[in-house]
Amino acid sequence: MPYRPSYADDAATAATTDGGHAMNNAALDRRRLLQLTATGVVGAAALSSSGLGSARSLDVDPGEKRWSFETDFGITRSSPTVVGGTLYVGGRDGRVYALDADDGGEEWTYETDGLILPSPAVVAGTLYVGSNDGHVYALDADDGSEEWIFETDLEAEFEHVWSSPAVADGTVYVGGKDGTVYAIDADDGSEEWRFTDPEDWIVSSPTVANGTVYIGSGSFFNEAQATVYALDAADGTEQWSFEAGDYVASSPTVYDGTVYVGDADSRTVGGSTPETGAGASSPSSIATETPAARPARVDATDGTDLRSGTTHASVRTVGAGSVGTTTEQETEPFGNVYALDADDGTEKWSIETDDVVRSSPTAFDGTVYIGSRDSNLYALDAADGTEQWTFRAGETIESSPTVADGLVFVGSYDGNIYAVDTDDGSEEWVFETDGNIRSSPTVVDGTLYIGADGGHGGEDVNIYAIGAGVDGSSEGSRLASGTLGNHAEWVDRAVPGPDAAFSVEPSEPGVDDSVTFDAAPSTGDIDSYEWASTDVDAFPERGESVTHTFEEPGTYDVTLTVTIGSLRDSVTETVTVAESDEGGDDADGDDDTDDDAGDGVPGFGIVGTLSGIGGAGYLLRRRLSGDDSRDH
Repeated sequence: MPYRPSYADDAATAATTDGGHAMNNAALDRRRLLQLTATGVVGAAALSSSGLGSARSLDVDPGEKRWSFETDFGITRSSPTVVGGTLYVGGRDGRVYALDADDGGEEWTYETDGLILPSPAVVAGTLYVGSNDGHVYALDADDGSEEWIFETDLEAEFEHVWSSPAVADGTVYVGGKDGTVYAIDADDGSEEWRFTDPEDWIVSSPTVANGTVYIGSGSFFNEAQATVYALDAADGTEQWSFEAGDYVASSPTVYDGTVYVGDADSRTVGGSTPETGAGASSPSSIATETPAARPARVDATDGTDLRSGTTHASVRTVGAGSVGTTTEQETEPFGNVYALDADDGTEKWSIETDDVVRSSPTAFDGTVYIGSRDSNLYALDAADGTEQWTFRAGETIESSPTVADGLVFVGSYDGNIYAVDTDDGSEEWVFETDGNIRSSPTVVDGTLYIGADGGHGGEDVNIYAIGAGVDGSSEGSRLASGTLGNHAEWVDRAVPGPDAAFSVEPSEPGVDDSVTFDAAPSTGDIDSYEWASTDVDAFPERGESVTHTFEEPGTYDVTLTVTIGSLRDSVTETVTVAESDEGGDDADGDDDTDDDAGDGVPGFGIVGTLSGIGGAGYLLRRRLSGDDSRDH
């Protein structure tokens, strides 16, 4: 069973500042970690544009360390999520780490029974993440306490959840290595639906856009067809599928009606050496190479194309009793980057790289950025795939790039984190570590966060905060869709809070009129409606539509608060109630609140209110004189 969250007293922490000095020399007991107070509602002064807080006050040069935090066993692929001033990431030691984004101090950890390769998603105060123990966890983002645990059907040898969860409209979507896509209720962890058609591992992470879930399947170890799927987010029905190469470890991104994704593919090259004997074929070495456009996946034992069932000339078979030929084949890996129509899956364009693509693309301002195991970072025209530039790192790039303020950031197996100019691919700065970098960077308010992996030939097991040399936050489609990490700006887009609004009828009531307050103009999948008036003792408290009769003339403030989960929004309107049957000149006895009266007194006005978001630790919205503005 998984462990509960662990804490330590305030004296112990493994974080170091940009000078590399330990914040405290006390040895850190990994079972007892520092708990920092996390507030449910954060004041506007405590938040910057992305909810990070005062991290930018740590003034360091571009490419220099702000702080680092040492884990027990490194970060493999998990990419940081930064929300409400806290960084969340998973580790190879099976722990979820929550760190203060300002200084790297530990807030809490939660331990599972398996490696955590996926990236956490944090939405509305809840953290969602999968583990190699075959479970998906929902944890309170403030203190790490369990909200629910979902158990997949993965068999013992394959009970790995490598797919990072995507959260949209109250549902958590995640893939398993059993070839199943799961849709889980975000509130209680109950299963909503599952898609089981893939016959291969799913290590790709889902992306949800416009009511559709996009995800890839396939692995190096199995022979099932690698496929990119588009599924209806509501019920999991397949909308379309696209056959890719050997496997899809890259996670799709959606940009301007197009799905971009990479794959791993291979072609067989080589020949055959004739042998003598009864039934031997004529001597020759048959050298072949499968077409690059749609290369075959060839079974080396009989030459059968695993896609089509046809036999290729690189392997020959002979009749019974024949000696035949001895095959000598080599497999040459390569990768593809595809652009697919998001509506029907038709291929718009594709380009080939010199090695497999496990990096996930991000698209921004008409350009797609993606890495490859051929050590190149590619910048491609999103419309037609034309190469704009390439940047060559020292080794393989499996890290997924992110874009902020004219720079693209990515990590490499050479242990370096690179900042590259988006215009021409020139290097702006490089930060060196002692590990491999497979984690993907997240930039928030000028700070880049990323993890190093000491488990594959390196010794570096740190999480880093690095001065990015920019002022902004990650902008590309990868983080915009919440894939492989997210930050507070994404949360606002991904889970829009409710907008409170209501009408008053009649708009200029008199004493003893029955006045209806209707919240129908409010938007969002609203859970509750609460009404209040400080000037009226017996004002109705709940309901989408309420009525009230004012017994005295005057000006009354009426407030509506609407709620979706932990997200809420309020609006206050002022209602002016006139004295009944007084002040009018109508001979027919009609009431004196003539629609054409121009006395300059409005029926009601909007008073700005500020709403807090309880669990997520950031402000949702501010209403000023009827105009919405967003605080992060």
